[in-house]
Amino acid sequence: MTREVSRGVPSAAEDRLRAAFEEHHIRLLRLGLLLTGRPDLAEDLVQDAYVRAARHPDGLAPEVVGAYLRQTLVNAWRNRVRRLVRERRALMRHGVPAEEAPATGSGDAAALWTAVRALPPGQRACLVLRYYEDLGERETAGLLGCSVGTVKSQTAKALAHLRREFGDGD
Repeated sequence: MTREVSRGVPSAAEDRLRAAFEEHHIRLLRLGLLLTGRPDLAEDLVQDAYVRAARHPDGLAPEVVGAYLRQTLVNAWRNRVRRLVRERRALMRHGVPAEEAPATGSGDAAALWTAVRALPPGQRACLVLRYYEDLGERETAGLLGCSVGTVKSQTAKALAHLRREFGDGD
């Protein structure tokens, strides 16, 4: 990607990336926050997704850029979870306890958020992608790199856990 700095004219790829940022940034940030539970990590994941999108010299077609950014963010999150699991296992082998995550906020919403954050990463991802991103089981499976059956079972386990925690509401 070349940039005409002397005339201050942005390239077409920069214009496409800027448009993608304006259209998708808030939704990606929310997705990252729901997956990680931490605003700082969510921002890092979103930034990484845009950096990867910027590496495409001809840009991405407008109809696929949102899906590309979402897939990139989910992949980066999955890689982070894998790395953290490996790090925690190594620490536990050496007798170092894992850190407790602090609770945030107050009231019913905070209790629900704390319960969702406490779910295993795969269950949390299935809930977020199915109910926040409103994706089907097949799309969720594609994003997570697992089978549709895994999405179904992980979602069912997560919902069952939340129902036990908060009651059915009947």
